[in-house]
Amino acid sequence: MFFKKQPIIPLTWTLWLGAIAIAVIGILLSQPSAPVSDPTKDVLDQTAWQLREEHYASMIAETGAGVLIDDQPTGQEVTVTSITMPQPGFIAIFDNDDGMPGKLVGSAALGAGVHEEVIVPLTRKVFADEVCYAVITTVDEEIPLTDAEGAWILMSFLIQEE
Repeated sequence: MFFKKQPIIPLTWTLWLGAIAIAVIGILLSQPSAPVSDPTKDVLDQTAWQLREEHYASMIAETGAGVLIDDQPTGQEVTVTSITMPQPGFIAIFDNDDGMPGKLVGSAALGAGVHEEVIVPLTRKVFADEVCYAVITTVDEEIPLTDAEGAWILMSFLIQEE
């Protein structure tokens, strides 16, 4: 009348569970590690770009001039996506001074018309988390082109790690 004590988990279940665990670990380890895209960030980036494009279109509609630039990587140049110039002048890049354009850090001379993918060399390296401004200026790099109310025709952008 001795009863054989039965294990709580049968041996075959333990073997199957072990085999599945090894298979899952093998699959995870064999996958190349790639950064996972954050869909929320992608949507926010897309929305921010759409707002920039709308602002660019409104600048052109109101003044005949406009600048479109996306956030830029660190370095000693920036690439301006599109510039519409009603007259010859410059696309000037200014650093930030308390939320306003500060010192001139780079510029490129442009004729009247629409210009795409303009590379602007900078006099110094720009670093992550800096805010800069792309400003359309007259033939004097320091004098900004303005709208009827005196507002500068510009677009701010953020310097980001590559």
